[in-house]
Amino acid sequence: MDKTNSTLRGSRFIDLAGQRFGQWTVIDEAETPRRGTHWNCVCDCGNKSIVFGADLRRGTSTRCISCGNTSHGLSKLPEYKIWLGMRCRCECPTATGYSRYGGRRITVCDEWHLFEAFYRDIGPRPSPKHTIERIDNALGYSKENCCWATRTEQMRNMGRNHLITFRGKTQCLQDWAAEMGTNKNTLRKRLKRGWSVERALTCPARSRT
Repeated sequence: MDKTNSTLRGSRFIDLAGQRFGQWTVIDEAETPRRGTHWNCVCDCGNKSIVFGADLRRGTSTRCISCGNTSHGLSKLPEYKIWLGMRCRCECPTATGYSRYGGRRITVCDEWHLFEAFYRDIGPRPSPKHTIERIDNALGYSKENCCWATRTEQMRNMGRNHLITFRGKTQCLQDWAAEMGTNKNTLRKRLKRGWSVERALTCPARSRT
């Protein structure tokens, strides 16, 4: 880490490099798009990860995900395994799928570093067929961008489909067309012409009579 940069931040910056927090040893400051200062850390087990500085100082994070922070007693829930996989593929360079998530700067929001917050926001999964889905694949995991979805629903909402958000609800163009009673091709043409989403969805089709 550049000491000059830390000096320019002012007296509030706390240099954690070289310090230990539980099983974490801080290596240096991490470059990350997330808000707040994050640190490259290595766990006593050898796993490396990026940890939010505030989580280190207040004792929220004391070891890597694989070692587990399971004081909440909820680690046997299926949602816990899903949460663990979500964090691993975003934060553990050795995890399967990391190149498609953490390697592409897909992150988990700071609040969801705690399983209790994730479970509170997302709730129990509706069925064993449901997994966590990001509504906008360009954004990370957060309450605003995630929902439970089946494999079929996820396939319909993949990047090749046109996702539209209207009145706080996001779904693909085909689903909006069905819900609003509009032909999907008509809806697609309206949007290509530069119509607003509201006008495209709510304007009645012209009668041919």
